Amino acid sequence: MKKILFTGDLLYEGELYFNFPDSNVEDYKNSLLNILELKPTFILGGHNEPIKEDINRKIIESIEKLDTEIKNPNRSKLRGI
Repeated sequence: MKKILFTGDLLYEGELYFNFPDSNVEDYKNSLLNILELKPTFILGGHNEPIKEDINRKIIESIEKLDTEIKNPNRSKLRGI
């Protein structure tokens, strides 16, 4: 059985825009952790192609990159999955 998740702009392949004044990187990270708990087999993001392979690995790698970027005061761009 497929577990399809529609994430809108939360999850997609491409540059993340999290440097806006109302962006909250910790909330974003927590949302990624929530997606891991749902264990989707197919993700339809707001942009680009569906994500259907190595979903958990890609999310975990994104969280690790995000943790690195959070520690960088000069962060400017980070790619999503």
